[in-house]
Formats: sequence, C-alpha cells, structure tokens
Amino acid sequence: MSVAFPSMLGWGPVPYRGAEALHWSERHEGTIEIVVTDIVLSDINGFELSKRIRATRPATKFLFLASFGDQFLELGKYSADILEKPFLPSELVRKVDDILNQEKDATSAG
Repeated sequence: MSVAFPSMLGWGPVPYRGAEALHWSERHEGTIEIVVTDIVLSDINGFELSKRIRATRPATKFLFLASFGDQFLELGKYSADILEKPFLPSELVRKVDDILNQEKDATSAG
C-alpha cells in the first residue's frame, strides 16, 4: 500500500516500522482509534506491536494485514480482525469502517 492512499482519506500518520509506530503511539496525546498493520514487520511482528500499544491504550483497535501461509498459524492465539492480501482500497476502507462501528453497533443494540 502506498502512503498516498491513507493520506487521501485523511488517515495518518503512516510509520513504516513497528518501532516507529510504537514510538509515535507513546508520544501521541490524542486517541488512537485503530492501527492497521502487517503481521510481518521488519523489526517487530504486528501481534507484539498490538500487545505493546494496548498495554497503555487498551481501547485501540487493530486490523492486521496478512498474506496466507505461516502467519495464520499464530492467529489461534489472538482475537484479531484480519484482512487478507491482496485487497482493494475499497475493501480496506470497508473493513476499517466495520471495525470502528462494531462498538457503536453493540452500544446502540443494548
């Protein structure tokens, strides 16, 4: 995915590595509603990234981007929203919207 696509939607920032995302999340003063991340990153896997961010931001939601293969062997350990590659930009937007609206839908139903 290119950086331009998230920027066109008003999403951001777009750190490239897990350590950058973790560092940014530690310094960011506002709410982080969702993090979209690959499962396989060059410096930390997406599941570890989510664990570390959720330690201080438990309400943050995650969407994991995955290719098929060994990555799915780990999924049994996690309750995770996953979007399998390749995907269309519209599928990404729809999945993010679905995840962000899950809590709203549950609250309005109760």
